[in-house]
Amino acid sequence: MDNKFNLPLAKVICAAISLFTSSYTFAAGNFTISPTHGTMIPTTVPAGSMVSAYYTITNNTSSARVGYTLRGLPNTVRQNLGSNFCSNPINLAAHASCVLRLDIFGQAQSGFALCKGSSCTTACVPLNVVVVTPPPPPPPPPPPPPPPPPPPVLPLIAAGYYRFTDVESAFPLLAASIDGLNWFYRITSQFPTPPIDSINQFTRLTSASCNLNTCIAGGFYFSDVTSFPLLALSTDKGVTWSYKITSSSPALPAGTLSGSFADVSCNNSVCIAGGRYSSTAEYPLLATSLDNGATWQYTLSENTPSLPSDFSNGQFSSVSCSEGTTNNVCIAAGSYTNSVFIRFPLIATSINRGQTWTYTVSSSTPTLPENTDEAFFNSVSCYGTTCIAAGQHFNGVEGVGYPLLASSTNGGLTWTYRVFNGTPTLPSDFTSNGIFTDTSCSATTCVASGRYINTGGNFIPLLASSTNNGVTWSFRISSSSPALPADFAAGSLSSVTCLSNNCIAAGNYTDIGAAFLPDHFYPLLAASSDNGVTWTYRITSSTPGLPAGYIDAASLNSVSCNEQNCIAAGNYGSLDEPIYPLVAVSKNRGTTWTYVINRDSPTLPGDFISGGFEASAAAKISPIIRSLLRSR
Repeated sequence: MDNKFNLPLAKVICAAISLFTSSYTFAAGNFTISPTHGTMIPTTVPAGSMVSAYYTITNNTSSARVGYTLRGLPNTVRQNLGSNFCSNPINLAAHASCVLRLDIFGQAQSGFALCKGSSCTTACVPLNVVVVTPPPPPPPPPPPPPPPPPPPVLPLIAAGYYRFTDVESAFPLLAASIDGLNWFYRITSQFPTPPIDSINQFTRLTSASCNLNTCIAGGFYFSDVTSFPLLALSTDKGVTWSYKITSSSPALPAGTLSGSFADVSCNNSVCIAGGRYSSTAEYPLLATSLDNGATWQYTLSENTPSLPSDFSNGQFSSVSCSEGTTNNVCIAAGSYTNSVFIRFPLIATSINRGQTWTYTVSSSTPTLPENTDEAFFNSVSCYGTTCIAAGQHFNGVEGVGYPLLASSTNGGLTWTYRVFNGTPTLPSDFTSNGIFTDTSCSATTCVASGRYINTGGNFIPLLASSTNNGVTWSFRISSSSPALPADFAAGSLSSVTCLSNNCIAAGNYTDIGAAFLPDHFYPLLAASSDNGVTWTYRITSSTPGLPAGYIDAASLNSVSCNEQNCIAAGNYGSLDEPIYPLVAVSKNRGTTWTYVINRDSPTLPGDFISGGFEASAAAKISPIIRSLLRSR
């Protein structure tokens, strides 16, 4: 209403003008020119635009009126001569009417009239239109966000070895996949070209690690009767491989007679490989790469850093570079013996991406659990600044081996024993030989898996978990929980992994009571979706059905998960051989499983006689990489 002329008011004005003009001129009564009903006379026009005013012209007489034209319109106003509007000139039958449309392009402040000669009728509502500057147009809507980047292709690998003769000679074996379903053998006797001094000797891949596009596999090979460290690298998601560490490159510590790698780990651009080498004694060995495995150097030897004062012989069994938001922390764990062959736990810590190291756990630091005669670590895992190391200690007073676990909340600088003797409360049927063989941490969850001997004299799967960065622990898997397979007699969990709140643990079991007189060995796998608190067995003798070629032996030796797949790798076949590679994959975080590598698929190397997998790896999206993907 603010910028339009009100129609009811216009009718009143028109009536008043009609009364007034009837006493002024007779011609004025011939017509009525008033705003068309249902319309408003505009009072503003945006600069550069047009508005329209609509008037109804009515012949008030009983005779036709022809030849009338409009006068007084400014040059900013034009009569619209469309077929539905008044013509020019205007001709109206008696008592007829037409609609006059005036298109207004600028300021128009004027009355106008309908005239023939000197006889005129003035519009009762004059034009009074001013030009206004229109408000700026609203900004265009923001463009739609770009589609999210496709999820990265995350490689999976399984590594081990196979025999090609009936004697103790072997070639390395590695299979790779980018989708978990289609696998290809990428390392065999034929490729990549083996070290020149390893021809027809014993070569074995015992460990594996992947980080986005980079994968490495470590182990050892024999040249004549001497073993040397071996490490293979792929930078294209496991498709092509080359050997980066052999007997000749990089240069081994001075005086090295032999050596091997037990474990490897990659996170972001940092990779490390740990194991042992022999010279005047057996020493821990560690190599570091800062460029995704392309170049390596040995960063720990008998002289660097200073060994524990009571050190005689030792080695690393496990290595881990933190999977958290920083990749500065790397840990190597194992054991050493003193001069009287007593075994103690050993940990070396690096806070600068594996470049320099310090021994942070030995026989004296931290104080060993009470009555400990011997102890060692089998496995270590880090996430952020949380690290755990697990193995076994022997209580000399009780004559019992207990699971042992230490944790650090400051990136491996200081350690505290958390699981030892009867802490936390052990399974009710525990008697002896409790041991942790593997560990894994993800976010605030940490788990450790292994076995113990129960009151019936059988090995029983054992698993402990922590949901507060390894500070407090509870045993979650034992003989009583979860429900064991119906045909279970004895077994263990040799490998465990966690990703977010999902964890899986795997090993094998036998279906008779005496573990030393096995009848059939079956794969065993348990899964948890609540940070390792509750577990369910998902792979047994019947679920899923074992592939063709199974006779009486099967084992899952290594498990790995990423955001897309979980895999469990091992072997199956006959206790008397042959055995075959075995890999199961899960697409739903460990709930259901399918065997994707077996005797018949993919096609085995042509010189294969018997073999399987000891290690696996699944490339994860590290928090650093995940943040980069989100920022794109």
